[in-house]
Amino acid sequence: MIKNIDAQSNKDITLLDIDLGDHIVKTTVHNTNTVSVIVACTLNPIPIDMFGLVKLSSSLARVEDRLQLLVNEYDTASVQNGRQQYLSLKLNSKVPNHMSWIVKMWHFGKDSLIGYSGEKFEMKWEDSMNVLHHIYSKEYEGKRGKKKMMKIRDEDQEYPNKSLKEAFMDKLNDKDAIGEYSSNENNKYKEEWKSA
Repeated sequence: MIKNIDAQSNKDITLLDIDLGDHIVKTTVHNTNTVSVIVACTLNPIPIDMFGLVKLSSSLARVEDRLQLLVNEYDTASVQNGRQQYLSLKLNSKVPNHMSWIVKMWHFGKDSLIGYSGEKFEMKWEDSMNVLHHIYSKEYEGKRGKKKMMKIRDEDQEYPNKSLKEAFMDKLNDKDAIGEYSSNENNKYKEEWKSA
């Protein structure tokens, strides 16, 4: 389950990626008692609707289960080695439910429907609501040996700083977002959680 432990500088523990076919979940446990989770789905976006919530929730439930297994293994080893008392570990060793994890940041992107053949470009700006807007040309690998193609991506980076449940419900209730980010468009989530 563990891919890497950074023993040199920050002591972060990187878990093996969870490849779910159409998206990949990357997890890093930081020495600050926080966990960062990245859901990489740029080519197969998770829609902002109830089906998307179920898909995202089931992916994060896998991360939650994996983290709980690691904590349980550590607890067992600590008790066996006499480093900790059983009751103390039992009280402080429950990984929070993923729906209560705090969304620190996420991205929502849309790609142009047609290709773009001009020079590469990039524009960024932040609005008064602290949303970072990013429009740029993005190159994609062609399917089955076809040449690469380029499209224009319009991406918004938001900082909800609330539980996944609250952040997702806010997004679902935002009528502008529902129209703007339909399930046929390219949405990408990058999320970082911290135990509440």
